Amino acid sequence: MPMRRIYSFTLLLAAFSGLVSFSSFRNEPEGSPVLYNTPLRLLFHPDNTTDQLQENSYAAEPDSSVRMQVLMLNYSEYGKAYNEKVQAIISRNLPRVTFTEYASTDIHSLEVALQSTDAVVIAYPSAAASSTLSSYSKLLQKFVQGGGSVIVTGTHEFEVLQQFDLIDLDFGYFSKEVPVHCLNPDHPLLQGEPTDFSTTNFAYPLDISDPAFVSVAEVGGYPAAGYKQLGNGKVIYIGVEYYYDEEAPSRLLINALSWTARKFSAESSEHLKPVRRNEEVLLAGSIKLDNVDLKVYPNPYVSKATLDLELVRPANVRIEMTDESGRSVAVILPKRPLGAGLCRFELPNIAPGIYFVQVQIGEQLYMKKVIKSEAG
Repeated sequence: MPMRRIYSFTLLLAAFSGLVSFSSFRNEPEGSPVLYNTPLRLLFHPDNTTDQLQENSYAAEPDSSVRMQVLMLNYSEYGKAYNEKVQAIISRNLPRVTFTEYASTDIHSLEVALQSTDAVVIAYPSAAASSTLSSYSKLLQKFVQGGGSVIVTGTHEFEVLQQFDLIDLDFGYFSKEVPVHCLNPDHPLLQGEPTDFSTTNFAYPLDISDPAFVSVAEVGGYPAAGYKQLGNGKVIYIGVEYYYDEEAPSRLLINALSWTARKFSAESSEHLKPVRRNEEVLLAGSIKLDNVDLKVYPNPYVSKATLDLELVRPANVRIEMTDESGRSVAVILPKRPLGAGLCRFELPNIAPGIYFVQVQIGEQLYMKKVIKSEAG
């Protein structure tokens, strides 16, 4: 064999040995920097069927009441396998969710796609060109501020999350076999979750400096799941991965989408549809539209406030107040027909905090942010 061929073969063998050694870092102590995902597992261990993508290990009773359009933003350098895994989990549990898969770097087509999207799911974001992420960031911020939601799953590349600029964070970690601790079991993101759970998958807590971020679960004292209200929408972070379809992480994902869809339980057992970008969302002041005049005063209020609703034409109307997590705190008006003209309602004297008055008129949903202040 010519010397050049021997030399090339030796280099190739050394490179492959280095990769195999790199895969073994998975078993080193917590904190070891390691990139170890399913495509790499299949490369290093193609005959290890126990390490393959696990299908159908978790499937709750399918919820057909949630209808929404989800855009799977897939630019991961690891291909489509992970994205398809996450989509399969959603489809099994929320069968009426429809998907658009977006893997292009064309910003204009993404902007168009977002017009008919309720939620964006970014599954395991990983390295991409900074210019692409910067363009994505501007569009996604605008999308969320207009009422959409972005759900991001955990990643070892926390720098990518920084470039998205949806949540301010200083650093990212990863861990395995460290319990995820749920801080508020009553929160919509944690419905049905145990107080503590461990996973076969990795967890990805973050060192978050964003004062607007609300942590609902943590790993080792660092936020591992939570959300940020941004304008009229939400950014939700779920710091786990989905190589294995495990019950607790999968439930987190389904809870996030159900919460995003604003699936409220009400006296009439009806569900409000998601807020779309082409609908009106009212957050402050008094705004008069073609068919409705809506205002709340005083705002902030101490004990009582008045909601004035003036309809140009008769319509079916339902009014309720929710807290920041989307939970109903008061049904002010069960769904019923109202005639044209001025209707006046009194807001309840509830605990101080930030609330949203939700007014559903026909098929359209309006929201107004209301602040309840402490007396004195």
